[in-house]
Amino acid sequence: MNGQDARYDYRLFGLRIRSDRRLPELVTADELGKPDVMVTSMAARGAVSEQPPTIEQGAVVFAVEGVARYAIAGGQSVSMEVVEGADARDVRMYLLGSALGFLMQQRGVLPIHANAVVIDGRAVLFMGGSGEGKSTLASWFHQCGMEVLADDVAAISFDACGRPVVHAGLARLRLWDDALEATGRTASDYQRSFAGDEQRTKYDVPLEGASTDRSYPVAAIYELRAGEMIEVERLRGSAAFERLVANIYRGAFLAKTDPTSRYWISSTRLVEAVPVFAAHRPWSLDRFDDSAEAILAHARSITA
Repeated sequence: MNGQDARYDYRLFGLRIRSDRRLPELVTADELGKPDVMVTSMAARGAVSEQPPTIEQGAVVFAVEGVARYAIAGGQSVSMEVVEGADARDVRMYLLGSALGFLMQQRGVLPIHANAVVIDGRAVLFMGGSGEGKSTLASWFHQCGMEVLADDVAAISFDACGRPVVHAGLARLRLWDDALEATGRTASDYQRSFAGDEQRTKYDVPLEGASTDRSYPVAAIYELRAGEMIEVERLRGSAAFERLVANIYRGAFLAKTDPTSRYWISSTRLVEAVPVFAAHRPWSLDRFDDSAEAILAHARSITA
């Protein structure tokens, strides 16, 4: 199928997504009926310059130079103007990252810059800034036989009983080259996450057999922090709320995308429903097993 006749159905973040181009990072779904989200693309008219997120006629619009211009509207559609010759992986990377992050904000779903691991039947979130080791920790859990439900972005909503749940995200890990090698993998076996930037040596590691159509109740949230000793401390009240809000994916733009402050209400509900912790540990690969095992033991004391 090509052009206007192309139609590919997927599930991601609890949403039914229909796209006019293939998205190989996602698991193809059977006929979905009416989709929640439509993704459409067209050739860009001329060059595309870098453009930070803005609001244009009610839509969030941003552009990546040499890649594409994205417009996200009403929590229901993403349209892309793709630069001729742009690497398809980069086009999809910004679609499945920033564009869908803004779309979730529009839908009232809380996107947290975190991964989610299923421990004893419940989801545990590990949030933190770039370089804090979220994906490396998720890889460790995965090698221990646990399901990684989401990496980099965890989409949180509330079920009919008001309980926070996290929906399955992209079935892949994104690892720096040193972390990749530390897990026994070889960089040459994987594609770079950022095709157009040779300096960013991150690689996408597919998670075989992962589901994109599952959700789990959230049991606990950890913020990963570097420290000299392995220590986990409970954050309460405003401290927990502030750290959660600080880790909302593309949170700096929330005041424009969510003028009714639904994220404020959702964040309050989330920290009232589940415990939030700061997990301090030495950030070195030679001590990684010790810190990961300590965090797992602590998490199991919550999920048990």
